[in-house]
Amino acid sequence: MEWSQEGIVTGLREQDPAAVRDWVTRYTPSIQRVGMSYLNDNDQAAKLTKAVFSQALATIQTGFTPTDMEGWLLGMAKMQASQQVLATPAEPLPPQAVHTVPRPAPVSSFTPLQQDNAAFVLEASSSLTEPLPGPENEMQPEPAPLAKPQPASQASDPQPVPTWQEDWEDWQEVNLLEEEETTQRGGFLRALGLVAVVLLVLLVVALLWMLAGQMMRLGAIPSLDLGYNWFNAHIYPFF
Repeated sequence: MEWSQEGIVTGLREQDPAAVRDWVTRYTPSIQRVGMSYLNDNDQAAKLTKAVFSQALATIQTGFTPTDMEGWLLGMAKMQASQQVLATPAEPLPPQAVHTVPRPAPVSSFTPLQQDNAAFVLEASSSLTEPLPGPENEMQPEPAPLAKPQPASQASDPQPVPTWQEDWEDWQEVNLLEEEETTQRGGFLRALGLVAVVLLVLLVVALLWMLAGQMMRLGAIPSLDLGYNWFNAHIYPFF
C-alpha cells in the first residue's frame, strides 16, 4: 500500500508504524545523497539522515503540515549538513621540510695586480708625462664669411607714403557717395508715403459715400444723387 502525503502526515501524528516505515523508505535516498554531497562520508550521511527524520517527525507532531514533503526534507538536510561542515575544524597542514640554502664562499675585495695590468698602468702614466701641445698648434677659429652685397635690382622699392591731402579727398568722395544714396532712398520713401496717404484718403471717401447712400435709403438724410445711379448702371453689374 502506497501512502499519500496527507495520509503519511496523519499516520505520523497518530504514530502509525506503517506510515513511518513508508515515509522513511521513500525519502531516505534523497536525504543520503544530500549528506554525501556535503560531508563525503557514509557514516556522517547516515547520522544526518536520522537527525533530519527525527526533527521532521517532531515538527509534524506539533501540527505543522508541509505542502511539499520532499522539498521540505531536502531543505532541512542541506541546512544541517552546511552547519556541520562549518563546525568541523580544518585539518592541520603537514609539516614542511626545511631546506638549507648553501652560502657562497666569501670573495676578497683585493685582487693582486697581474703582469699585464702593471704594464698597462706604466704606459698610461708615461703618456701623462708628455707635454701638452702649445697654443700655436691649437685650432684657430675660421673667419666668418662676408655678406655679399645684393644687386640694385633686388633692393626693395620704397613705397610712397600717402599724404593728408589724399586722405581728405578720399574721405570727401566717400561722404558724397553716401549722401547721394541717402537722398535717393529718402525720395523713394517720400513717394511711397504719398501714395499710401492718397490711397487712404480715397478709401475714407469711398466709405463715407457708401454710408451716405445707406442713410439716404433709410430716410435718415435727404436723398441726393451723388453718383449712385451712374455707379449702379456702370460699375455695380461687374460685381
